[in-house]
Amino acid sequence: MAVMAAGLVLVLATACGGGGTPGEQTPDPNGGNRPSATPRGPAAAELCSPDPVDGAQEAHMTGTHEWTPSEFTIAVGDSITWFNDTTAPHTVTFSTGPDCGYVLGGKSATVTFDTPGIFNFVCRIYPTYMFGTVTVQ
Repeated sequence: MAVMAAGLVLVLATACGGGGTPGEQTPDPNGGNRPSATPRGPAAAELCSPDPVDGAQEAHMTGTHEWTPSEFTIAVGDSITWFNDTTAPHTVTFSTGPDCGYVLGGKSATVTFDTPGIFNFVCRIYPTYMFGTVTVQ
């Protein structure tokens, strides 16, 4: 009975996002469905931060399964903060660069871009709907 209860807790935790913090690698609930890079090259950045950065551009998840906005053009050294304004977990995962892990409801993830290029990002939970591009000049 205790084994069944522990298994149920594990299944529920996994289905609800299972934790994870920005910057921490988390299991891919879509079986390895990752975004592709355009173009392949250096990483967008090395780290994600759970804290917003003053002056950062912002993207918000508001319940329609999309980041708004989803297209950015920024300068090298600038930051973007993704805010999850819903109760469901989402991810901010780059094809070349960091995987911010699960961004739980009411939380955020910030990436500071230190390399010029075009970087695609996706929510691993809803990759068909939640994706975008950051152009760093």
